[in-house]
Amino acid sequence: MATAKAAAKADKPDGETTAVATTAAAGLPAELDYGEYEGAGFEGQTASDVAIPLLYVLQTGSPQCKSAKNGGIGAKAGQLYNNVTNEVFDAEEADSGIVVVPVKTVKMFVEWVPRAEGDASGGGYVGDHEPESDVVVFAREEAARAGRKAHELKTKAGNDLIETEYMYCLTLDESDWSPTGFVCIPCTSVKLTAWRNFNTAVKSLLVNAPGGRKANPPLWANRVRVTTRFQTNAKGEFFNIAFSPAIGSNYKDALLPNKEHPAFVAALGLRKMIEEGKGKAVAPIDERGAVTGDTPPQRRADNTAEDPPF
Repeated sequence: MATAKAAAKADKPDGETTAVATTAAAGLPAELDYGEYEGAGFEGQTASDVAIPLLYVLQTGSPQCKSAKNGGIGAKAGQLYNNVTNEVFDAEEADSGIVVVPVKTVKMFVEWVPRAEGDASGGGYVGDHEPESDVVVFAREEAARAGRKAHELKTKAGNDLIETEYMYCLTLDESDWSPTGFVCIPCTSVKLTAWRNFNTAVKSLLVNAPGGRKANPPLWANRVRVTTRFQTNAKGEFFNIAFSPAIGSNYKDALLPNKEHPAFVAALGLRKMIEEGKGKAVAPIDERGAVTGDTPPQRRADNTAEDPPF
């Protein structure tokens, strides 16, 4: 198991490189120059060829929290989990977690086959549906006719539809704010509240722009720390995702300084890859509610919903 903690941020201005001549890991030059061949060799690939990892919040019942001999990886509740690399990140402290640059959000309704309680073989992920798709429109109309809550959506086949906000992000090394990779954060249920609060904060942010104007920076100008927060409510205890500025106490402090910054340039590249259909998040995890808020409600044998604790 690879366990990662947020690195201590170096006390230096944005864009300034370290004086180290070689990397510690492989003895390579600090800067690698491939000239006109940078990024080459991946022509003709599609979204199915690029698996963007999903980042989950682990709960007490998550299978990853079991020991290795019991099929887990020895993680603990409250950590963040990358479902492609199997990395976990300590995330309960305010200065822990990971730092990202959000590049694009995509709203989908994820279709899941319900599973009866104790049925380990049934159920599972079916696919994603756009908000205005025929599947979602039917589910909304049928829920209204049946008097169900707006989020209790079902397809014609009886499958569950779960509103999900996919937030695609560039990951950063906060020692020098350089790009390190990418990840997608799926926000459902209470995580949607955390995402909406973050989205409202950055969408309403205004900064001084040329010509005496006030302007809202693009989404991918924000450096955001992703951590977890322990919460309780009438239904139980759980860890929720949390977003905060990566620097200072407000998002203005954490903005990338300009559009030439390496992280800004890399974020644009990731955004373009997603918009052109050359990158897509891997299929979400169905863990029968073990990762609270990341999976659909499970179904008991009598076909009634087993709600998560929120």
